[in-house]
Amino acid sequence: MPVDTTPSIADRMAEVLALDPKAVAVEANGVASTWGDIAAAAAAVEAELVRLGVPKAAPVGWVARNGAPAVAVFAGLLLHGRPILIGLLGLPRLAVLLQLVAH
Repeated sequence: MPVDTTPSIADRMAEVLALDPKAVAVEANGVASTWGDIAAAAAAVEAELVRLGVPKAAPVGWVARNGAPAVAVFAGLLLHGRPILIGLLGLPRLAVLLQLVAH
């Protein structure tokens, strides 16, 4: 049986973040963030999850938003192999999601 050599999503994310750390990755509301900024923020997200004791296998909620912080969190979750519970909800439904997570 052939061995699958397809890179994982984490491997691909690491490759993207390392391509050109000084290149602009996201520009929103007149603020430009580089791939290096995204990588640093992604590492900080993982460090915080570890500090809080969030198990590696626990799904982490993420709500899609425009801007570097959302990209950094998503990159960090992918990079570190965290399961992601993706919310593509508008703000009115965000309250419903938060209620579900709280229970």
